[in-house]
Amino acid sequence: MQIQTQTQISPAEIKAGRERLGKTQPQLAELVGVSPKTISNWETGASEPLNKMGRLLEVLNSQPEAPPRAGKPRSNEINARLAAIEARLHHIEQRMASNYEDIENLAARQDELSGLLAGIQAVANLVDPRDSNPPA
Repeated sequence: MQIQTQTQISPAEIKAGRERLGKTQPQLAELVGVSPKTISNWETGASEPLNKMGRLLEVLNSQPEAPPRAGKPRSNEINARLAAIEARLHHIEQRMASNYEDIENLAARQDELSGLLAGIQAVANLVDPRDSNPPA
């Protein structure tokens, strides 16, 4: 319901506009900048919005707020969850990089140990266990 810019608005239009927005009289009063009693007077026709007409029309022509969906998190909750997930992912990536470095270091040590073992075996092949004087 779009109320055109005008100099008068009926009490029924004020009430219908408020209800369309899903607002109580005190809520509409806060948005317009008047007391809840003033809204009540406008809706019953006891008085007219005269000097607040522009603001009243602006509020009544606005779109109603979408009610929060039950069971669905609000955007700030979603952002907080995403931030926690991103932090956890970053931590996992750091651990994986560290583990990869550890694996590379172990592989290098294994190569060193394999070389040492090969050397020991070569020396052992030179030494005859029955020989009492091994080479120096």
